[in-house]
Amino acid sequence: MPEAEIQPVEKTFMASFQQVFDIKTLPKESQDFVKNLGRQQKSDFASSAGGYFSHESQALIAKESAERLAKALEGQKPRDVELSVLQSAWQKIVMDFYQSKCWGQAPQKTKPPKILSEDQKRVRELAPYIWVAFQAWIVMKLVISYFGLEAADNPDETPWFLYLALAFSFGSLVVFAWRRFKKGE
Repeated sequence: MPEAEIQPVEKTFMASFQQVFDIKTLPKESQDFVKNLGRQQKSDFASSAGGYFSHESQALIAKESAERLAKALEGQKPRDVELSVLQSAWQKIVMDFYQSKCWGQAPQKTKPPKILSEDQKRVRELAPYIWVAFQAWIVMKLVISYFGLEAADNPDETPWFLYLALAFSFGSLVVFAWRRFKKGE
């Protein structure tokens, strides 16, 4: 499954459950419980599995658990499904998951990479530019101003700190530009 197609576990769970059993027809507290199940998938199915599941495995587990929950509720009228029935059905599903060795999904030793949203990707891309702007406009201006004034007050001494601050400012901009250039290749 390509990385762009991987959905969060909660969405996969809710979509799979909705295909078989309409959540909107459940009583309010049962709706809330099912929505919460979507959010707590990772803690219910990964806490003692002996490792981490890949994103694909997490999606398959979420889909399977939603289908099993919907199947457990199949013979009942949606408005009659009580919270206690949902809770006991969910407990049986989680127990079956561990008893049947993770439904055939093998845990990995390493944690899968986090899938970033578009906003998170933009922030991570923008953060270095913000840092360079802050450094160049504020920090280095203050440092250069301070050492420039010191050099003006003592004209007979060589302003090494001023030269060092200027070299650092120029060097950091060159390093930043080089990293951006290399990243673009």
